[in-house]
Amino acid sequence: MTPSSPVARPWPEAETLEISNVEVLGSILAPHAATYFPSGLVQGGLWVGDLKGGGQVNYGFFIEPEPSTAVGETSWGELKSRYS
Repeated sequence: MTPSSPVARPWPEAETLEISNVEVLGSILAPHAATYFPSGLVQGGLWVGDLKGGGQVNYGFFIEPEPSTAVGETSWGELKSRYS
């Protein structure tokens, strides 16, 4: 994946999430996750339940994934409407 084509990464059922020492190109959607983000960079959006740590988020656009890349049987449109 290149910086010019970031995508969303939906994890609607996640309860915990750790982002550490990485660069994520795209957005993370884990609205119920207690998230520990001590270091690293998200080039996109970060939607989580509870956030702790000093990681960096550079909010930017993302490209919606194709239905085949969505989580399980849930489409991206369903996720957006469920958590909007």
